[in-house]
Amino acid sequence: MLEKYCLIMLINCSKNIKLVRSVNLCVSPFSKLLGLMFSTKNKIFNSALIFIFKKNMRLDFHMFFVFYSIDIIFLNDLYRVVDFKKNFKPFTLFTAKKPAKFAIEVEKGTISSLNLSRGDVIKWK
Repeated sequence: MLEKYCLIMLINCSKNIKLVRSVNLCVSPFSKLLGLMFSTKNKIFNSALIFIFKKNMRLDFHMFFVFYSIDIIFLNDLYRVVDFKKNFKPFTLFTAKKPAKFAIEVEKGTISSLNLSRGDVIKWK
């Protein structure tokens, strides 16, 4: 089960840009395992799924049983973008190149449309 937090905004503090207007947090092992599997594309429209881990580590993600592409952003414990994957396609795998504490799944095209860069600070409130 996802821990839902409505009316939370995801903001690129480095560029003062609002990324999305609603956020779902994945904290429990089950919510991290489930992620966007078996969901529809509407689930991620103008929202984000934030995976929270206990410490910085190399994170592996898969798109098994997710039937649409997304973007994924990796943040360290200082909320800085350390890596990202644009157009993460269904039934593929990706490993972040740098250790991260947070992974944020957003709608495909979000990274490009907002000119997101490594080193940007992303926060939610």
